[in-house]
Amino acid sequence: MSSFSDSYSAIVATGQQLFITHQNGQTRLTIATTAPGQQQSQSSSLATGEWRSPPALYCTSSGVVLQIFAEQKDIWLQLQGQQMQQMNSAPAVMEADRVTLESIETPPVMQPMKPMQMGNMEMKPMQMKMGDLEMSMGKPTSTAKLCSQCGQSVQTSDRFCAQCGHRLN
Repeated sequence: MSSFSDSYSAIVATGQQLFITHQNGQTRLTIATTAPGQQQSQSSSLATGEWRSPPALYCTSSGVVLQIFAEQKDIWLQLQGQQMQQMNSAPAVMEADRVTLESIETPPVMQPMKPMQMGNMEMKPMQMKMGDLEMSMGKPTSTAKLCSQCGQSVQTSDRFCAQCGHRLN
């Protein structure tokens, strides 16, 4: 059992926070980005075994670098925007600024945004309505059948397109 925390957090850019959590030999990294009217997060998990010591975070000329002191060997990750990429070798961090990692109980869970409403426009997840116009994903909006060759509207019972003669399935 380690004598240090299993969860850490750090601000890596304006509106962007990194959460590092270790549990049962897995290290989970979550980058959460928030800005007015939007929020997003991306997580990755990797098998690291037990940590030998708390992770270290560096700000280098090529971006933010995370060092995980894993059971078998050190793991280096490059963080750029919402991307996380494992590095093949240890970067030069002697000249880099070390970023303070704050020990936390558990990373916060990002709550879904509430539906937005602006005048007669309403936005919900996967749906947008403005006046009589409505767009949505996940449900069919039309049962019309079209010819795959020319796009002409055809009847379900048609075997051939009346426009181009293409055989219909």
